[in-house]
Amino acid sequence: MRSGPQNHKIMSTSIKAKTHQKQQQEKLASRIKTTKAFIVSNNLTGLLNNQKWFNLFEFIEDCNLSFQMKLLNSDEIIHIAQIFELEKTAILIDLKGNFVIFLEIEKISIPRSVDIHDFLSQKKFEFNPLENVIEIIGYRKNN
Repeated sequence: MRSGPQNHKIMSTSIKAKTHQKQQQEKLASRIKTTKAFIVSNNLTGLLNNQKWFNLFEFIEDCNLSFQMKLLNSDEIIHIAQIFELEKTAILIDLKGNFVIFLEIEKISIPRSVDIHDFLSQKKFEFNPLENVIEIIGYRKNN
């Protein structure tokens, strides 16, 4: 087998893809480590495990609901019109590849409806019914 310019190009692309994947994994590991440190240093207890978050986002996706999300390490409120991909521990919130790990979610707010209220009650979620939205809290501060 000859090693011509075409084979070199394929190998180069493959190496770049592997390097990019490794960088993404390292970023993810760093985000998880930073988030866990934030949780400990702020004396927080998680109220939802990955399975509960997954079930909630699956319901939101099935009902085609938009929602707002606040992450632990940010003051920004993220407006999400749709879930692009749902995985066991994260959701893709845009087409740029920005996954949010469930561990990072401080709270989400969903427009108030009978369906969402019934779902949350039936599945025994802790939530705050506000005037126009239902707020699902991911963490509680320990005393």
